[in-house]
Amino acid sequence: MSTIPDKKAQSSATCGIHYCMGKRSSYIFGWLQAAFIIIGSVVGAGFISGGELVRFFPTSNYLPYVYAAGVLFFAYFALLLACGKKYGGFDGVLSALFQKFAPAVHAVFGLCCFVICATMLAGIDSVFFEAFGIPKSVPVLSAAVLAAVFFICRKGIGGIGKVNFVLVPVILVFVVAFAFTEKGGEYDFTMADNSRGLLYTLLYVGMNAFLAAPVVCDLGKSAPPLPVSLTASFCIAFCAALILGVICREGANALGADMPLLYVVGKRGAVLGKVFSLVSLCGIVTTLFSSYYPLHAATEHQKKRELLRVFLCLGAILLARVGLKGIIETIYPALGAFGLVFGVFLAVRLFKDRERLASPRRAKRNGHAR
Repeated sequence: MSTIPDKKAQSSATCGIHYCMGKRSSYIFGWLQAAFIIIGSVVGAGFISGGELVRFFPTSNYLPYVYAAGVLFFAYFALLLACGKKYGGFDGVLSALFQKFAPAVHAVFGLCCFVICATMLAGIDSVFFEAFGIPKSVPVLSAAVLAAVFFICRKGIGGIGKVNFVLVPVILVFVVAFAFTEKGGEYDFTMADNSRGLLYTLLYVGMNAFLAAPVVCDLGKSAPPLPVSLTASFCIAFCAALILGVICREGANALGADMPLLYVVGKRGAVLGKVFSLVSLCGIVTTLFSSYYPLHAATEHQKKRELLRVFLCLGAILLARVGLKGIIETIYPALGAFGLVFGVFLAVRLFKDRERLASPRRAKRNGHAR
């Protein structure tokens, strides 16, 4: 009997291995792309600048609250992804959860996304003012960025994924590299007001997860919930801890700045300040994509959709005149409360649906057992 392997069988086996490897690499790429979209929806102007972090987290003994936020992000993102998979994306989730009130809730989400668009535009204005001295009253650059987002969003969520797959790693690498090259200082173990710290941590997670819900639910149609939510929540919490550490070590001047991390980086040299401005712009653009996309998609079936989109963009530019700090202090906490309520509704509905499906199966098993 010949021991020479059959060439046809060998070729078939090789193709099978390549197919499996291709399938695995495609799975990993999709997983990372989905995680980067979620990270990009959180790591925006307020996050990368440290502005929203120093307002939502204690500036002493902040690590327990950051760790708690990471766990809550993981749970909330996993919930959104699971619901997106079960109900067929964001529209399906709202229809299942709110039924005849779904259009009204959709309108609330639209309003919130509109506010975040304005926040990101205000962030762009602040970045260029701090780094290059361009007056915030001249929103030419923020309008140009929004115009680019306007046209790229025509390619759908796949276009957002490709942009985030490039920009999010740039943000993560810069934050980690800068934080680890800074001289370490003493960590302040002074206990903050636990009730206020926990409340604002909940509001922070609720706000970000609520605003990311349209994109995350749509990702749930194909993305694996656990690895994606674990990757995203770990990166967000890790970067938040590093940014807060750098700002808190710098002291009161940094904590009181409109963009605290930019203040710290700027003191290390003009060139590094310019680099940080570009990194901040990356974070702002990723969040601008995820906040503008639901508005873009909501007008898809309107007759004058392009005109409506132009009016939305102009309105966001006007609202951005409030300024980044003003929006964070007044509007963000209210969005956080909406997010917590929405998350509770979502978890209860998913639990009830699973119980309803599980009851006949349990009854059937008990019948066989008898």
